[in-house]
Amino acid sequence: MGWENKIRNELKKCNCSCIVTGDKKQIESTDVVVFHILDLWFFKTLPRYREEHQLWVIFVAEPPPHIFSLGLVVPNMSFNWTMSYRQDSDIVVAYGDSIEITGSLQSNFTSNTPIFEKKTKLIASVIGNCYDDARRYKEIKELQKIVSIDQYGECGYLSCPRNDTCAQILSQYKFKIAFENSHCRDYVSEKFWSSLNTNLIPVVAWRQNQVIRAPPNSYINVYDFKTMKEAAEYLIKVSKNKTLYYSYFKWRGKFKINYYGLWSYFYSLCEKVKSPKGFQSKVVKNVWSWVQDDTCSMWSVSIQYGIRTCKTRLVLSDRFVKTNQRDLNKVP
Repeated sequence: MGWENKIRNELKKCNCSCIVTGDKKQIESTDVVVFHILDLWFFKTLPRYREEHQLWVIFVAEPPPHIFSLGLVVPNMSFNWTMSYRQDSDIVVAYGDSIEITGSLQSNFTSNTPIFEKKTKLIASVIGNCYDDARRYKEIKELQKIVSIDQYGECGYLSCPRNDTCAQILSQYKFKIAFENSHCRDYVSEKFWSSLNTNLIPVVAWRQNQVIRAPPNSYINVYDFKTMKEAAEYLIKVSKNKTLYYSYFKWRGKFKINYYGLWSYFYSLCEKVKSPKGFQSKVVKNVWSWVQDDTCSMWSVSIQYGIRTCKTRLVLSDRFVKTNQRDLNKVP
């Protein structure tokens, strides 16, 4: 079984009435078919028939450079809804957000708490995906000319196990590098939100303004400075000044962080399908164009992976979200 089990577990939390199955023999009685875009590369079976009322949803969790580096071809005129981190998606999948609370919350950071003193190390980075369209290693090396950065993960030289031990290791640091593997509009991964949840100041590299619901003054963007040298010098300044350091946690008195997993958004999909306006007629005419759509700086499909040169065989996933209804309609 694949990720359908994770979806089932999420839907149990909200008592959703949608039924999830990975059994493609049930496709004829399925209302919604969800295709993870990477499964278009890994799987080799195509649904040969399609319900007249059936919705096909394309699920995109990664930015275009990572997707198209596989030499993937995406079929047009097949999908009805988009489900991704993009704000213009039919179902928006975000790793986190923040909510302003009426009144005030108790902040973990005050001038009288010893947290600042317990953070004896400066900056950590944890990178598991060595793919680097954003040239983040170059940016890290520029910062390292001024400041020390301990690098953990598959792409670093230090180990940080995927358990509570890693959280304990990172708690010694004042900052955490939260550079993404691609500079793409709306793409903000768990690196950022997990930093906010673990008493670290995330250091981001956003070349463009990201439309996310982040608390005010909760992160440091290296591109707010003229040079990486200036950014590094500012990090040193913040690390030495307790008042300035704590100022990046004042948001804790008024904002609450919600940290989501990818699968939690199938609740939104289920709710949308169940709504009176759920099954609206719509076709995503050009999925390829929508996925890349000039969302990423320094990169385009036409430059790196021209459509005419892409030879990978087209394949589709066999993941389905099921309720009831049927009326076969052959798909050419």
